[in-house]
Amino acid sequence: MQDTRFVGQHFNKFPFDADLTDYILTTLSDIHSLGNFIFSSRFVYDVFESRRISVLRAVVSNHLGPVAPQAMRLFKVMDDIKSYWHGWLAPVPVSKLPREDDLRNGLHITLREARILAANHDVIQQLEALYSWREKDPRSTSSQLTIKESERFQEAMYRVWFICAMYGRPAPANRVGKSKSKRLPEIMRELGQMQTKCLQSFEPSQLARLLEAWCFLSNLATWTIRAEFLPQKNVRSVHTYLVWSGPSTTLEAFQGKTNTVDRKVVPSMATSYEQFCEAFQLVTTPKHQDGVGILESPDESLWRSLRCQACSQIAPGDLWNQSNWSYLRGYLPPSQFFERLELPWWNTFTDADSLEKVCRSVPYPQLIGEVFSLRSKKYKHLEPGHWLCTDCLCKFLHDNLEAWCSSRKPQEQDDQS
Repeated sequence: MQDTRFVGQHFNKFPFDADLTDYILTTLSDIHSLGNFIFSSRFVYDVFESRRISVLRAVVSNHLGPVAPQAMRLFKVMDDIKSYWHGWLAPVPVSKLPREDDLRNGLHITLREARILAANHDVIQQLEALYSWREKDPRSTSSQLTIKESERFQEAMYRVWFICAMYGRPAPANRVGKSKSKRLPEIMRELGQMQTKCLQSFEPSQLARLLEAWCFLSNLATWTIRAEFLPQKNVRSVHTYLVWSGPSTTLEAFQGKTNTVDRKVVPSMATSYEQFCEAFQLVTTPKHQDGVGILESPDESLWRSLRCQACSQIAPGDLWNQSNWSYLRGYLPPSQFFERLELPWWNTFTDADSLEKVCRSVPYPQLIGEVFSLRSKKYKHLEPGHWLCTDCLCKFLHDNLEAWCSSRKPQEQDDQS
């Protein structure tokens, strides 16, 4: 039946009645589209306001898909972490945490909460694209996972994020005041027990993917440190900080956005939280064989069919072209870049330190792309889209970098004048 409250004043300003508009709203694919649509017309906004609960529930379900329970569980903990802790001492038992099964039918969600869910899901999707790029198809920076693989990755990463939110850096135990600092060992012991019980609450079939997502996040943190986006001090603590702050912080650091890193907290992270890494391995590794991983056919990863264009070597994970030059920084950081290339002419060319500064300021894809455009006749048969192993790429750069440096010298002089 048509909702007559909306017929009259606003009807002539929008081509559909309230019921059809409601149908359109509930079939929108994502929260971002909903936000744009409801503010496009006063009539549409009024329809949304009158049916807010059902519309938000439908669109959130459309946006999150089958991982809605995991996303909602994470949100509930992130939104009010203190309610799941006994004051400052320790988290509530695992049995009292939100259960995924209880969230499968959705909840009453506000527009603000829907936007937070959408922002979290954006992080998960960006991580999925990175995972696909590194583990399945290095030719594309967008996800090439199948529908099933995508669901497995997102489900596992949401669960890792839930563990980080519940027991990681944001947790109250990490913000204990000086007056209670003497009891910190007691807090950490109980926290470790809760961490283990939380991991044990997952089905054995889920642990293989959980461990895979955890290792992927840990690898991103390692890459970020090697890429020298952060000072090379307290490396172990920085790594622990990035992982335990959760996927969002790890992703931002991977992208070079390190302004949110709480440098005061970093030094204490390794001693406080590294025991959970051990618990994670202890709980998940023995059961790893019982579950199916994220990829349906890991042996069919495109990496296994690629060869170096120069030496014909098969080198999974160690091949580079213009699609993944940006990832090279974590393998060959600025401080080692030119040392690895062994350029005997460099010290006589200009100040060696300035080249490292250039390497830090110029994105790797731009640097290597410009070297390709200036390559000598000997290398004209190589194209930016050709795959080269690390050794062959370094040899290529070694033989062609001088022309690139010469081309930059006038630019550097202009910058200094």
